[in-house]
Amino acid sequence: MRAVIYARYSHQKQDKSFSIEEQISACKQKAAFEKYDIIKIFEERAVSAKNLNRPSLSSLISFVCNTKNDIDAIYIYDISRLTRNAVDLGLLKRDFAKYGIVIRSVNGVPDDTLEGNMMQDVIARFAQYENELKGAKVKGGMYNRFKAGYALHTARGYKWGKSIEGKAIIVPDETFPHYQTLWYKIRDERLSIVKAVSYINKILPSAKLTRSSLSRMLENKLYYGVLAYKKYPNEEIKGIHEPMIDEDTYWQVREIVTGRSHKNTKTRNKINPLYPLTKSLLCPHCDARLTAAKSKGKRKHYEYYFCRNRGLCKYNKVVDEAHIAFKKRLKELIPTDEMMQFLKEMLKEKYEEYYNDLSVSSLAVEKELSELEKKKRLLLEKLLDGTIRDEVYKIEEIKLNAEITSRKILLSEKKIDKLDIETILEFIFYYMKNIDKIWERYPIDVKIALQCSTFPKGVYFDGRSYRTPEISLAFRVKETIERPFQNGRFFFFI
Repeated sequence: MRAVIYARYSHQKQDKSFSIEEQISACKQKAAFEKYDIIKIFEERAVSAKNLNRPSLSSLISFVCNTKNDIDAIYIYDISRLTRNAVDLGLLKRDFAKYGIVIRSVNGVPDDTLEGNMMQDVIARFAQYENELKGAKVKGGMYNRFKAGYALHTARGYKWGKSIEGKAIIVPDETFPHYQTLWYKIRDERLSIVKAVSYINKILPSAKLTRSSLSRMLENKLYYGVLAYKKYPNEEIKGIHEPMIDEDTYWQVREIVTGRSHKNTKTRNKINPLYPLTKSLLCPHCDARLTAAKSKGKRKHYEYYFCRNRGLCKYNKVVDEAHIAFKKRLKELIPTDEMMQFLKEMLKEKYEEYYNDLSVSSLAVEKELSELEKKKRLLLEKLLDGTIRDEVYKIEEIKLNAEITSRKILLSEKKIDKLDIETILEFIFYYMKNIDKIWERYPIDVKIALQCSTFPKGVYFDGRSYRTPEISLAFRVKETIERPFQNGRFFFFI
């Protein structure tokens, strides 16, 4: 009699007892014992049995149902290797029975008896239950991961890594900065999908992005730290992975790509680090704050600060010229070393006078407080001696307590810790002496803070120099004493 063998395992981590080699060996021994000749072996590696759509199983069905091959039996290790669904098993048994083929199981009973048929059905149903139970556990585990903020899938710019607890988590890979730059370029330069694809494939050939794959990528909320999957509709969880961009950038890019505004899109308040003066530069014609952008020429791009009211004003200035002139203006504000030393000594002297005055007045209040406490003790002694009545004592005690409380409040206001005025002044004068370098070298938020504190009402630029309606107090003091100081007159009025 002639037979074939079918062996299968679900994944690479399958238990050794279910390995292909072990299954085939056991089937051969069983077939030899029952006097069957093995004609062909069908193997299915790392394939699930949740349905019948399997390459080797399809080949087996075609082979055994071909009458020319004259097959009498199919050997399997157990029913779960063939299928884990009772309905699918019934369909296979019906089709095989048409050709007189029986299923022989190493770890089961043959199907050529009523008891055997019943047992195989029971085994198949149990395998189906076991499979569905595993599926439910996997789904539950995945949902719990999702609720805990763990991504279920990786994405471009990320790879799988391990958290401190040893759990699988997505972490940035070597392409992370490139994709991050892509998001910002689309936002800042309003790149189309076609141009964005061309850009990323040029700087990162391994990306091999297409328009459709980029569109899908730009829909993924994972990039701004939110997990959202179709299998969990109406549920969004903040992920514990490192986001590539902020939420504001995500919605701005979505608006550019789709051409539709989104309710989540926020007004963009961030300033491009390339154009820090947009927060301070004013149009000399209409007082509107200037904005900045690149203008494409025949050979290169040109950067300009220009008025927002283009219909009314045609004011614009080259970015580089504006920056050079601004640094020059900041340098003009720097006091000389002699002037700073004079200011330093003067401020130290004034602070010492202020602190000493507070100390003297504090001593006077402490003396008054001591006298009031003494009066209160004497009042109590008179009550105990019977010199005064209880009603009189209570009235006088209320008055004394009110005065004592007021003196304590006054004392707490006058008592202050003495500041390290030397260190404070050193910091202030370092800032004043290096204001131009700080503006040039520090991050955009520091530049903005410096501009707004130095020129609180903004500045006007005529193409060569700056003017301002108001300058900060520190530099007003410098300009106030500059002339008399240069003339050798070392006096200053406060």
